[in-house]
Amino acid sequence: MKITPLFVLVFSLFFVTTSVGAGPTFSYSFNGTVMDVIEGDLLSILHKGKLVRVRLADVDCPETGQAFSNEAKEFSAMLVFAGPVQVNVKELDRRGQAVAEVILLDKSLNLNRELIKAGLAWWAWKRSDDMSYGDLEDAARQMKIGLWKTKDPVPPWEYQLKKGGH
Repeated sequence: MKITPLFVLVFSLFFVTTSVGAGPTFSYSFNGTVMDVIEGDLLSILHKGKLVRVRLADVDCPETGQAFSNEAKEFSAMLVFAGPVQVNVKELDRRGQAVAEVILLDKSLNLNRELIKAGLAWWAWKRSDDMSYGDLEDAARQMKIGLWKTKDPVPPWEYQLKKGGH
């Protein structure tokens, strides 16, 4: 799906709400079916006949080519392909993709949190103000599960810098 500047503007104006004395906040949710897991933290979700790309908020999974990227992708796929999801949009990223929490409706699980608990994602502390994700990451580190089994795993944002990416 090609995202045009007009689409981003219309999407932003339609879903952004403002309250007295506060800046813009997102309070939009929708239900859908995950059609593809592109990366552990990037999904393609079918909603009202359209595919919507959704990046998981508050977490950052290993990038394609990084250790544990396949495990993160498979873990997400195992959970989301089982049933419908609720997408709680927090913002749009610079590409116009929804950044959201994804709730597995049939299991009442938060995919974002499950990835951290399984040691398959970092808490994206630079973009998140939810300290509970840090607590989940600390617990996974202490249990040495997932990527925390390895010595000094490289966070995706450092991996991208080394590759010359974003």
